[in-house]
Amino acid sequence: MRYYEKLLYLSIGGVIVAILFWHLLFILSLPPSGAIVITQWSVVDPSGNSYEYREDGTLSKVLPEGVPSGIFTYTSKVEPFIWEKGKKYALVISHPSFNAFEVYIDGMLVGSVGDMEHGRSNIWNSVFYFPIDEKFLYDDKLIITIRGYSTYIQGFDVDPFIITLSQAVHYVSLNTIISFRLLDFAIGGNIVIGLSILVLIFFSGSEPAKKYLYFALASLSSILFYFDYTPILHMHISYFVYKKIVVVLAFLSLYFVHRGIVCVSCGSDMKCKRKGRVMSYFVLLVVSIVTFFGWDMATFRRIYTYAYLIVPFTFLYDLWVLSLRYVKDKGRDSEITILLLGMIVNVVLVSIDIYQLIKELMLNSYAVLVSVYGFSIFILAINFALLADYIRLYRRVKTQEETVSVLKDVSMKDPLTGVYNRKYLEDMILGFSGHVCFLMLDIDHFKKINDTYGHEVGDKVLKHVVSVIMMQVRSDDIVIRYGGEEFLIVLRDTSISTGRLVGERIRKAIADSMIIISGYEIKITVSIGVCCGYISDNASEEVIWGFINKADELLYLAKRTGRNKLVAGECPATK
Repeated sequence: MRYYEKLLYLSIGGVIVAILFWHLLFILSLPPSGAIVITQWSVVDPSGNSYEYREDGTLSKVLPEGVPSGIFTYTSKVEPFIWEKGKKYALVISHPSFNAFEVYIDGMLVGSVGDMEHGRSNIWNSVFYFPIDEKFLYDDKLIITIRGYSTYIQGFDVDPFIITLSQAVHYVSLNTIISFRLLDFAIGGNIVIGLSILVLIFFSGSEPAKKYLYFALASLSSILFYFDYTPILHMHISYFVYKKIVVVLAFLSLYFVHRGIVCVSCGSDMKCKRKGRVMSYFVLLVVSIVTFFGWDMATFRRIYTYAYLIVPFTFLYDLWVLSLRYVKDKGRDSEITILLLGMIVNVVLVSIDIYQLIKELMLNSYAVLVSVYGFSIFILAINFALLADYIRLYRRVKTQEETVSVLKDVSMKDPLTGVYNRKYLEDMILGFSGHVCFLMLDIDHFKKINDTYGHEVGDKVLKHVVSVIMMQVRSDDIVIRYGGEEFLIVLRDTSISTGRLVGERIRKAIADSMIIISGYEIKITVSIGVCCGYISDNASEEVIWGFINKADELLYLAKRTGRNKLVAGECPATK
């Protein structure tokens, strides 16, 4: 039961870490103590209508129907207060809900950010400060005007505030690092990880490596999703088209992550894979909806906010199958443990984001979006999983090298036939993993051949059978003399259909051959049992011997039901 407790501790730890992380970002984004926060604004929308903002909630943050996109003018009068002589002050605007904006103090333009003509900018996750000239500080009132270009939301996530210039520099620097500098590293990491996995798959070509294809595509498709959290002051496409691309790629990343999790968690369990495909179809349906519906920014915002509800449901399903695999492996697989922890954090942060987006949509509340950090953490978890995979592979190779070294003075080949012997199988059995087929082959009526023609002829028959087998298998397949006239053939990276095909090819080739020894024409047939299945990387010797014993049972079934035939079946599931 210890692994159940470990799973519980992982879940609790992941939830606590995620909530604390979000709470830290929320606190850091708020105005520092001592700041003069500006909450009272007079607003004029693009149609010329006037509102008192933040006091009666007349104008919602998300543009309601009838309010066109365009320039919103915010004006506030800051009452005189005691300015400390010798100190410089600055106006800070954090996470503006505009595509672009201009700042005026007492009617004088002091700075602008983004494309004020077309709104082709992405600055919502940024923090800016504007130094206030001393000549403005000693007027009766400080009149601040902000003209913001809005396509679908307007206003401020954090109320603008005035602090000393040194405080402003510190506040902006800290929030810049947290808001998007970390994501710059994530973008670079995703490129490196995604391309590295693709290279691994290209050069490996083996079945275990292919499961990372979806993670590579998830890493690469999520790059633009990260870019949505970094400032882009001028774009060559409309903000609406840009947002469409970002959201579609975000959902495609979700699809690829889900498919990758299913590959890792389900192994050869077809029932598990079928259920995973059903969830994939729902995600693809959402991709279609956000691609083809919502042709103005405000409507599209509402569509993708509610479409994001598919994200926690998908991640919860992935968390469930990872947990099942974790319990099945009794917590021994480090890859599953790392992915599980990353997914727990991801689920919590995505749920927080969706709650905030819906609350923002309905109540105009302030949102600190953190799911991108959760996704970054999850990609990092994948990176560690790859590292663990390489370490496991390295240890396996080292074990094999050490085993080979120990067996230098021990014959690992059968002296008569030249193929591997039983000793090789016993020492190297842990090297069998992935999709493996075991073919157990026995020469029909071999005792009769020995009794009729003598043991010398019997030895030549054994050599002949081995030579035929070697011509029908690949160079990296393993042929082992299991017993007197019994041979075990191990086919790596092979499905049951291919294993059956190879076995039939061997059986037919031996049956069609004729061996002439000392003037005797001897007809030879064989019976074959074929057992195929998936062996996990951490499978025990007991499990693998179970596969071989199953092949042996199928061989004797073939002999009992007529000989010169092949009987194939699925191996027992890995415990």
